[in-house]
Amino acid sequence: MKTTDYLKLFTVLIAGIFLGSTGFHSAMAVDTATVTASPIPAGDMLKVCIDKKTGTMRASNSCKKTERVHSLGGPGPRGPQGVVGPVGNTGPVGPQGVKGDIGVQGVQGIQGPQGFMGMTGPTGLTGSVSGLRTKTITTLSTGYGSFCSSFGGLSFLNGNTSVSISGSYISLNKSCTSLIESSVSVYAP
Repeated sequence: MKTTDYLKLFTVLIAGIFLGSTGFHSAMAVDTATVTASPIPAGDMLKVCIDKKTGTMRASNSCKKTERVHSLGGPGPRGPQGVVGPVGNTGPVGPQGVKGDIGVQGVQGIQGPQGFMGMTGPTGLTGSVSGLRTKTITTLSTGYGSFCSSFGGLSFLNGNTSVSISGSYISLNKSCTSLIESSVSVYAP
């Protein structure tokens, strides 16, 4: 640059400072530019274009070749886990539900074991037997227990008897029914 160019530049600088400090200039900017676009909700992205030379920024979806695209906003990083809140109150009891359908009948259960023989009752009163003849009949009835002994009567193997084999040994697991002999007197014409 030449000396005259420096002199012109200096004169313009001094005049600008003088006019700016005294307020004797013809145009003065009072209002700043306002953006009339609707505000951007939190978490939304705003695309802006930044001029590569001047750094001027403008909001736009498409940038010029002399600008670079930049995104502002968007969701931030995930915050830390909050503390667990207190347990809420127990809610009210709900209404009674409707009665359900009757279920299907179950299968019949297995037959239970035979009960024990009752005690012999007392001898009855002697009745009038005139004209009748007396006959004594011997009867056999099931005894108590399932042991195999002929003491007090006969015994025989019943359906619960089984055979078991262990190695070379064969054993008979006996289950018996005892028969007890008793006499009954009957009167016949």
